[in-house]
Order: sequence, then C-alpha cells, then structure tokens
Amino acid sequence: MDVLLLLFTEDEAGLEAEIAEQRRAWSAGGLAEVAMLGAGRQPDSKEHFGFVDGAGQPTIEGTDLEARQLARTGHATPLKPGEFLLSYEDTYGKPSPSPAVRAADDPRNAFPDAPGESGAGRRDLGRNGSYLVFRQLAQDVAGFWQFLEAAARRVDGTSSMEAQISLGAKIVGRWPSGAPLVNEPDRDPHAGVPMPTVDNDFEYAEHDLHGFRCPVGAHIRRANPRDALGPDPATALASARRHRIMRRGRSYGDRLKDVRQDDGAERGLHFICLNSDLERQFEFVQQTWINNPVFAGLLDETDPLVGRRTAQSGGDDDTPGNTMTIQAEPIRTRVYGLRDFVTVKGGAYFFLPGLRALRYLASLGDAAPAGRGSTIASQAQPTG
Repeated sequence: MDVLLLLFTEDEAGLEAEIAEQRRAWSAGGLAEVAMLGAGRQPDSKEHFGFVDGAGQPTIEGTDLEARQLARTGHATPLKPGEFLLSYEDTYGKPSPSPAVRAADDPRNAFPDAPGESGAGRRDLGRNGSYLVFRQLAQDVAGFWQFLEAAARRVDGTSSMEAQISLGAKIVGRWPSGAPLVNEPDRDPHAGVPMPTVDNDFEYAEHDLHGFRCPVGAHIRRANPRDALGPDPATALASARRHRIMRRGRSYGDRLKDVRQDDGAERGLHFICLNSDLERQFEFVQQTWINNPVFAGLLDETDPLVGRRTAQSGGDDDTPGNTMTIQAEPIRTRVYGLRDFVTVKGGAYFFLPGLRALRYLASLGDAAPAGRGSTIASQAQPTG
C-alpha cells in the first residue's frame, strides 16, 4: 500500500516542525518513508515559466469557494458537488461510482448504504471522499525561453523581449499576469503589477470562435474549451462542464535567475487535482483535449506547452506534435520546432477518503487477522 501525505503550513519553520512530528508518528506506526518532495506556492502565484498559475478553477456549488473565486477573478464556474465529492449528485444527476464495503464489514454502521442497484448489501466507504491525481512535472525553463527567442526572431536576426512574451502568451493563452488573450489580445494590461486581479470572465464562441485572439490550440483553450467545441455554445459549454477538474499546482526548485541560461538544477510543478471520476475528468482532459493531435479542426498538433511530442528535432520540423498554428487574418502563422518543455517524472492515482472513512480504515488494524496488512509503505509529500 502506498500512502501520500500532504502537509501544508504557512512558512518553512512550521513545515519543518510538522514534518518532524509526522515522521515520529509514522515511524512509531511501522510505516517506511519512500520519498520526501517539497514544494510551495510562489508569492506572485506564477509558475517557473513566469505565468500566473491556477486562474481558471471551477468551484463547488453552494460553498463559499464560489464567492471567493468570483471576488478573485470576476467569474466563477460552480459545479455540482458530485463532480468532486463521491456519493453526491454530479452533472449527470447521479453519483459517480464510489468505493464500498460489505455490510458485514461495517458492524458499527459507520456508512450509509451504497447508492445504486449495484450497492445492495454494501456500505458507502467513499462518501465525502474523492480521487486525487498527483504528478511531478519537470519544467525546462531555459529551453522554453530559448525556443521563444529563436521562434520570435526577425528577418534581421534580432528578437525582442516583447515578441517573445507575446509568443509565450499565444502558447499559454494568457499573458504572464494571467490576463486572457480573449479579452486582451494585443498587450498585457497588468505588466509589472505585482498581484493583479486575474480575469477569468470570458468565453470563446461569441468573441473568438476562430482563434484570432487566443489560438485554438493554446494551452488554456485545450485544458478547458469552454463553449467552443460543439454544435452551439450552450451545448458545448454543458459538455465541457462534464470534464472539469479541481486543480492545484505547487512549484518545486528555485527560480532560474536567467531564464535563458540553464543552471542544471531541477525545477517544476507538483500537479494535484481532485475529481470523482478519473476516466471522465482527468483522463479525458489529458487524452481528448491536451494530447489529441486532432482537436477543434487542428491536425497533427498537441498542447504546445505540456503536450507530448513525437520527435525532438528542435528545428523546422512539422512532425506531429512539434507544430503550433496561430490563427490570423488574412494569413495564419505556423510555429515549428516545439520541444518537450514539460516532462512527467512520475505520478499516481490515490483514493482520498473522507474523515469517517479515514477513521474506519485506521481501526481495521485493531482486529486484522494474523498475516494480513503487515507491510505498508508511505510516501510523504510536504508542500508549504
């Protein structure tokens, strides 16, 4: 059994104290530490490439998260609790499949009956729980900015910082400040502002259906197409809402002092997301939107920021995955030679139990038959 322990504190001193306390506890309980991975949220909320991270997040309907997101971004997408919490109604009007135990294994009636016909005689272990996806994503920061410098080069061989940032924004779909290209296609309105309010109030169908502001294949447009993929905006938006995830990112490693000079140190992002249906939500986003070479009329292209590449030429190669189209009138632009700017170092799926299930699981060792459950490995994951 692998266990992922997430530790959150306000500062480094508090984190070290918490790690020490938890180490004593799991060592006394017979657990073995496999890995310790530190990370944190940057004060300006930007990831290592230099762009604000986590701007477009859904919220749970009927919670204070909705009001907080509205205040932060001017827009909130409330979804049914069942999109993120097991045993509650989801967008389809029913709960997602949830882990269950036999009624005989719940003599204290800790859980209600499992929902649905398949739950007959079983108790709902998953209630108030979720599924957590963890991924360690290494970022090639110098490679990203070196690519922007080369791709934005003029005929005379020069490359301005403004052109490089503009191309980076086309790849991401937002300016470094988080301002969306759909609303601000020509410039970053918050350039130099330390902590601007991040605008998330936009759709694509009415103002940018063809990608003349925000390219059709940009990262944020692939990760959440909103109302752009479907026979009409309302249908498209309803479809996209069935595949949302609640995502959090925490950076690890020091920031690169000169973004074009690799210092040999590893840095990146710990990707964490919650969803009630791994296949319908996380895996769908990855396979059907992020890494799909046929997306919204595009051919042989994947997500320009985090997508998989089929070749690593680093040159003018239009091999599938190495190209990005920037739509424009009268003539589009093709950007060639995309590389793997983000590499998946590892990851796993975890069942995140509710408090009642956690207490239930902890109590099983008290009455476990001899020879069962003798070895447990623990993965500790501190994030500050």
